[in-house]
Amino acid sequence: MELKDISEIDYHPLQEKILKILRSKTQNLESDTYFRAIISFYLAQVSTSMRATLVTPHRGELPTNMYVLGLGESGLGKGHSMNIMERELLHGFVHTFTKHTFPSVAEQSIADEARSKAIRNASDEAEELEKIQAEFNALGNFPFSFSEGSGPAYKQVRTIAQIAGIGATNFIGDEIGANLSGWSELMAVNLESYDIGLVKDKITKNSSDNKRGEQRTTPVPSNILNFGTPSALFNGGAEEREFRGLLEMGYGRRYLYGWGHKATSKSISAEDLYEQLTSDASNTDTSELAQYFAALADEINYNKRITVPKPVALINLQYQLDCESRAEMLSSFEPIRKAELQHRYFKAMKLAGCYAFVDQTPEVTEDQMYAAIKLVEESGEACEKILSQDKNYVRLAKYIASIGKEVTYADLVEDLPFFSGSKSAKDDMVSLARAWAHRHNIVIKKYLDDGFEVFKGERLQDTDLNHLIFSASTDLAYNYTSSKDLGVTRWEDFYKVVTKQGVHWCNHNFEDKHRKEDKALPEFNLIVIDVDDGCTIETAKLLLKEYEALYYTTKRHNDDHHRFRIILPLKNHLKMSANEFKEFIGNVYEWLPFKVDEGTDQRSKKWLSHSHHYEYTSGELLDPTQFIPKTAKNDKRVAAIQDLTNMDKIEAWFANSIAEGNRNNTMAKFTFMLYDSGMEPTEVETKVYAFNDKLKNPLSKAELQATVIKSLWSKAADDNRI
Repeated sequence: MELKDISEIDYHPLQEKILKILRSKTQNLESDTYFRAIISFYLAQVSTSMRATLVTPHRGELPTNMYVLGLGESGLGKGHSMNIMERELLHGFVHTFTKHTFPSVAEQSIADEARSKAIRNASDEAEELEKIQAEFNALGNFPFSFSEGSGPAYKQVRTIAQIAGIGATNFIGDEIGANLSGWSELMAVNLESYDIGLVKDKITKNSSDNKRGEQRTTPVPSNILNFGTPSALFNGGAEEREFRGLLEMGYGRRYLYGWGHKATSKSISAEDLYEQLTSDASNTDTSELAQYFAALADEINYNKRITVPKPVALINLQYQLDCESRAEMLSSFEPIRKAELQHRYFKAMKLAGCYAFVDQTPEVTEDQMYAAIKLVEESGEACEKILSQDKNYVRLAKYIASIGKEVTYADLVEDLPFFSGSKSAKDDMVSLARAWAHRHNIVIKKYLDDGFEVFKGERLQDTDLNHLIFSASTDLAYNYTSSKDLGVTRWEDFYKVVTKQGVHWCNHNFEDKHRKEDKALPEFNLIVIDVDDGCTIETAKLLLKEYEALYYTTKRHNDDHHRFRIILPLKNHLKMSANEFKEFIGNVYEWLPFKVDEGTDQRSKKWLSHSHHYEYTSGELLDPTQFIPKTAKNDKRVAAIQDLTNMDKIEAWFANSIAEGNRNNTMAKFTFMLYDSGMEPTEVETKVYAFNDKLKNPLSKAELQATVIKSLWSKAADDNRI
């Protein structure tokens, strides 16, 4: 069978009614996944307290319990939403349940057990009743919910519920990041009680002072709600390791997940906010729901047996098969994700039972099952967000990029709990952060200041070729108008600037439009290469043919001595001081495979337009991150250059490409660049062999002859150059 499309399924109507109240009262319209998970816990608390049981044709009898994990940043309304659920919506249910239904059912259950024991043991029923009642009273009051406790205490509470024949254990744990280690006993004992409510007893020494209590096998449903902030949980320390261990231990597949965040501030007046918070409609809905839940605690709803008809069971089974099929696509190295996906059907079954109880239907309907599946799928998305939290080195990289100032090791230790350990451990994390950053549009610069390592980061903005940064004027020093004010911002129109006679232009803007180094604004997204001699336009185009560029000839250009400029738009906007720019552009000059004018390394350098030849070449935008001083990417480039000192600039240029791609392909590019520049085929062949011999991993002569050299002579023959 084929299941309905998730997008066409409606959430459970009662749950959505509660969600609407939580949205309004917390003023958070962007944390529905979190709120729905929390609501599911409280619906399970209601149904299991009344001992609702799912009767399934394929899994037997199941409790309608839920384990929920809700994570969200401070301010989303975690505490407020819980107060609304407990004090406004469920207070009537809790009062009726604890003051009337629980005592009444417990009294009858104790009497039934005494009668059964008396028959089994041929003893006096009154004596048996007195013993059980004494045991029950000695265990203390039954807590409707609890926030902490030990393993033995938990089992005591279970014993109360076993004797009473009603109630569930409801563990509500706040700030999971800070408190998880203290919950170890509770979490361990709850792990086994999830499926059907059974826990194996732990034997203790029997003595006159410590009588071993009677072992009971009656199942008691258990519910868990753990919540907190991601920052406290995913801190890279013991808390995070313990949490991931908890998921691997089995909670990964048992939890229903919720994920939320603080809603973005909206433009709203205090008057409007007051009206929303005191809305008659919202208060009416709250009052009606409170009465509805209070009625569910009536003893008439105790021990409801909710059947699952075959058509609904088939929906759940098909969902199980679909989940298992999707899980097969996951790697065995992702055990938590795999287990969570494989067991979604089971959470959907239990949640559908909760819906049936609160809807007061005698059996689970198709709509209830589908609504449960929709929420469990949403829970799966929240689980993915939780499991996809950044590694520590990624957090470090993002922190350095976002802090907006220089930071030292001392600053990082103070601000980041996960930046800890030995000096070597910190160094390793910094190295990983820099390595990650240069592949994710983040620049992290590292340098020494009075012997101390200093870091400064920036998240780079992609260049839009419709928004170029430059300025132009007809004066040498003043009135340098920005591209925006000139009305020429598009790359395709930039030729109009560089070919208009009498125009001076710069690839920076200036304060007060005054072209002066100390008034240059730091941002730019174009660089200019000035070629005065030693390279033709044709050769430059061949070498840079992979890049988007604009070439134009200067005033002194002639056929014998090519003089031209190359404008290269950058992949990213950069912001640099005068010294940084000088070093940056020097790195670009070092990288280029031909000689350029290296005296043009100032931000305030101006260029004169010339109305002669210009042409565009299409390609990729130049990645500037490899040239930014004091970065991991630039360090890698410098190290590569040092390994190629036995080569000329053109050979080094192509040798760097070989390290990153196919050797045959790069050797072919080198060969035909020489050929296309006008070199005779025999000379090209000699240079290709010489270049190949300089490589660390050269091609064999036979392979070179059979591929590149063969293609060279074939092309020469076609061109009649032999």
